[in-house]
Amino acid sequence: MQADSKNDDERRVVLSSRAKEMVLRLARDAVADDGRLFPLAVHTVENRWQAASKAAKVTGLTLHELRHVGLSWIANRGLNIAKLQQQGGQRTPAVLMRYVNQKVSEVG
Repeated sequence: MQADSKNDDERRVVLSSRAKEMVLRLARDAVADDGRLFPLAVHTVENRWQAASKAAKVTGLTLHELRHVGLSWIANRGLNIAKLQQQGGQRTPAVLMRYVNQKVSEVG
């Protein structure tokens, strides 16, 4: 569960079995005293993303936009709205559709 969401509501995050295995392995090896799985400051992640983007010669793509891209790819594979909401953590179909870059009629 994610306890510190934008609106302080807990959310269940769905992971593939492979992702779950990786998270459990990271949790076993976690070194952060505060319990964080990824003990990085937000600015550190942003700086590393900018450096990687520059090295790859990618411009105009933010980390947040990857969420849109990922959910759109999953939708294109045929996952229905309820499963997409569960995967992306959106509380309502309306919020989900802001992330999915396709027509509502194309999502089952």
